[in-house]
Amino acid sequence: MNKTQELEKTSSEINELSTRIEGIKFHLRSLESNMALLNSLRIQHEQNIDVLKSERVIAAIYEYKKIKEQLLSVRNKLYVMRIDFNSHNVALERTEKFLIDLREKYVILLRNMDGRVIKGNFGGKK
Repeated sequence: MNKTQELEKTSSEINELSTRIEGIKFHLRSLESNMALLNSLRIQHEQNIDVLKSERVIAAIYEYKKIKEQLLSVRNKLYVMRIDFNSHNVALERTEKFLIDLREKYVILLRNMDGRVIKGNFGGKK
């Protein structure tokens, strides 16, 4: 592959990674807003349970059970979203590191466009 083709390939990979990073960041922002909403629901359900447990309120068993089930559902969703959020953060870090490496490679290719030096691997470790 000649240097021009390699430069074009690296440039397209950089553009693709930049787009992927923006997609991951968008998904992270979406997860953050959903987690904030679920946290407020969790707090609201916990407060409702506290009110239903008080001695001044005579609550129907059905209502108490319904809120407990909703609270459990909210907690489970939050747990899954936290896992998803953490895995997306790891993916973002890896992608950004790979993008930095590609940009360095691109700069090296640009510098070597005019040079006549051919770099090779002559029996070294891979």
